[in-house]
Amino acid sequence: FSGIPATAVVMRQGYHLGNAELGLALGLLGLGVALSELPWGVLTDRWGDRRVLLTGLGATAAWLFIMALLVVPTKLAVPGVTLLSASLLVAGLVGGSVNGSSGRAIMGWFGEGE
Repeated sequence: FSGIPATAVVMRQGYHLGNAELGLALGLLGLGVALSELPWGVLTDRWGDRRVLLTGLGATAAWLFIMALLVVPTKLAVPGVTLLSASLLVAGLVGGSVNGSSGRAIMGWFGEGE
């Protein structure tokens, strides 16, 4: 999800977005990550970091595949900003699993005094 904003110029052209619409879509990606931090953290405490990381990454990959099929502009149709924004919100929600679970996994490498 961190690489998507780097494509802002291409997104603006492909989806025919203005600056405000592009900012909304990309902002909702970040909002999805922020909203999902606590739930993913709770799941990490219950399931463990590997399971959550793999679940989240799998869900993110599946969602990005669905987006590639349904939300990418074509010669025939350009999805609206609402569909794009909602899709990026969901991408942020599922992609947010990486933050808490990977942080906890790394912290597990070190002892309490390290």
